[in-house]
Amino acid sequence: MGEVGFAQIVTGVDNQGNNKTFPLPHATYFGSSDDDCSTVLDAVSRSVKVVIQKEIIVFVVQVSTWAVSY
Repeated sequence: MGEVGFAQIVTGVDNQGNNKTFPLPHATYFGSSDDDCSTVLDAVSRSVKVVIQKEIIVFVVQVSTWAVSY
């Protein structure tokens, strides 16, 4: 997934106000795209099914803002 611009980490600010990198759970990725969810879903699904596993569930969410606590 890293080859197509997705990462298993997000960068945010911890409770003390410090910039920090937060790891995502196994098989969870974060990325940015100007495409709509359906377009991203189709592209990611095709890529994952060819490279990783043929029978897999891909879940795509469009986020405009987020917060994290560690």
